[in-house]
Amino acid sequence: QQQQAQQQQQQRQSNDPMASFFNSRHGQDSAAQQEAERRRQQEHQQRMYQQQQQQQQEAARRQEEQRVWQEQQMLKLRQQEEERRRRDEEHRKQQELEMQRKREQDERIRLEQMAVLTIRKVLQKLRTADENTIQEITVELEQVLQVELSKTGQHASQLQSEAQQQVEQAKQRIEHAKEQRRLAEERQKEMERQRIEQEEQRKKFMAELQGLVSVLETSSAKVQELAAPALAADAERSAVAEAEEAVKGEAGASAKAAGKACTDAMVANRTSVEALRHNHETKADMIALQRRVHSGLEKVVTTTFSITAAHDKLKRKEVALQRLDKRNSVFAKYAKGKAGALTSKELLAYAKGEFGFTLAAEAAKRIAERFAGAGGAVPKENFQQLRVAVAIAREEEAARQRRKEAEERRKKLEEAKAALREDFEKIGRDLDDMEPEVVKAEEASSKLLAAVDKGGEKGGEKVGEKDGEKDGEKDGEKDGEKEGEKKDE
Repeated sequence: QQQQAQQQQQQRQSNDPMASFFNSRHGQDSAAQQEAERRRQQEHQQRMYQQQQQQQQEAARRQEEQRVWQEQQMLKLRQQEEERRRRDEEHRKQQELEMQRKREQDERIRLEQMAVLTIRKVLQKLRTADENTIQEITVELEQVLQVELSKTGQHASQLQSEAQQQVEQAKQRIEHAKEQRRLAEERQKEMERQRIEQEEQRKKFMAELQGLVSVLETSSAKVQELAAPALAADAERSAVAEAEEAVKGEAGASAKAAGKACTDAMVANRTSVEALRHNHETKADMIALQRRVHSGLEKVVTTTFSITAAHDKLKRKEVALQRLDKRNSVFAKYAKGKAGALTSKELLAYAKGEFGFTLAAEAAKRIAERFAGAGGAVPKENFQQLRVAVAIAREEEAARQRRKEAEERRKKLEEAKAALREDFEKIGRDLDDMEPEVVKAEEASSKLLAAVDKGGEKGGEKVGEKDGEKDGEKDGEKDGEKEGEKKDE
């Protein structure tokens, strides 16, 4: 290929007149170079041929080694396959033997389970046996054990002991059942006896309670009888007081005691009461007795409350009458005219005497005109409204007095404020007189501070110059190092 390339180059040079000129000039050097290049190419081709021969020999050797290795591997595989077949055959034979043994064992276990099941069925009968069937089931168990026990294998001893225990337990259970029946019969008899006794006690309690209720009803009727005259509309206070004393005295105490005896009896015999209420034969009688007790107590309480309320009402009425008499006496004290009414002059005297203040003539005239009757004076019927009007006038006068006092206090406060304002103005004038001296003191202090600041600035400039020089040197060194590094790069 190099020779062909050289030939093509020579052909192109021969076609080019300039190239021919240069080739003719350097012809001798090119020939020597071409000869040296040809020898190098021949040597290179020989080396390449030798290398190819070596590579072919090495490949043949490797193929031979690969073939031998494959034959060895195939031999190993055949040996492994034969060994696997032999093991599989041995495993199959072993499995067949195991299956045979398992079938035999399963058959033996099945026969044992059937024998055990047969025995347990008879044992199950023992659990439900009674005194009539225990003998028959025991004989059946003995027969089954003689036939089937030998077939149970390792369970034989356990079943034998279990059968003995079941027989013993069945006998004990039957004896226990007999004893329980006997005890149940005794309990039934005892319960019947207790029921009869409770029935007798309940009847006795009903009779006692009926007697107590009768006493309560008699006492409550007596209380109502004593209170009846006092509850009339035209009853006098003396009659009401006597009736109240009688009701709250022995008669009322007797009725309350009878009611308490009834309730205490029902509380003490609560179980009997509940039983009587739930018994269909005595339910109606017991409910009727409880209602009678409630009715009797209610009558006593209602009557006592009514007589007390009537007495209190009469007391309030007497107090109201006394208050009215007092008011009429006051009216009569000031109404001295023949007409039986208060004139304007008498109204002023009434306000002064009863309320302790002097009523203004205009207010007295206004009040008299408002409540006056036909004769220009205030009659007794309007005396209560008159008292209210006079009280209002007194409060209005007191309010005017309070406003007057408040106005006086306000004036005093204004005078005090004016005095303080004058003092503040005097102090302001004194401060204005002192202002030039304050200005001089401020100027002196400003000069002193300026001198102190100037000395501090000089010291700071020196320190700043030194620090600046140091910082400049450090920055210059750093910049120089950076520029040198850039140049080196």
